[in-house]
Amino acid sequence: ALLDAHPESIHARTAFGLTPHDEACQPKAGVNMDPIVEVLDRFKAEQDRLGTTAGGNVDAARVRELENRVVELTARSDVLRDALCDVVHIAAQLKADLVSGKKGS
Repeated sequence: ALLDAHPESIHARTAFGLTPHDEACQPKAGVNMDPIVEVLDRFKAEQDRLGTTAGGNVDAARVRELENRVVELTARSDVLRDALCDVVHIAAQLKADLVSGKKGS
């Protein structure tokens, strides 16, 4: 839950200079920390991919990349919405033609 609220805390160091991952990797008698280390590894890799730093900032280049991706996806969404509207219009016209054809018979 802490990592969800403060993802930058994956890079935070304790008074002993250890990150959460370092702490989890320290041997503890009778405790299997492998699942926790695995989760921390995946989370840290994701934060590194996003460019999150210890201060919680995201690399400006990564922000531009994400903004460009949002623009691309918005444009694609607009095209799909327009195509769907066309399909609905065609379906309504076909239905109207079908109904008027049955009345004329």
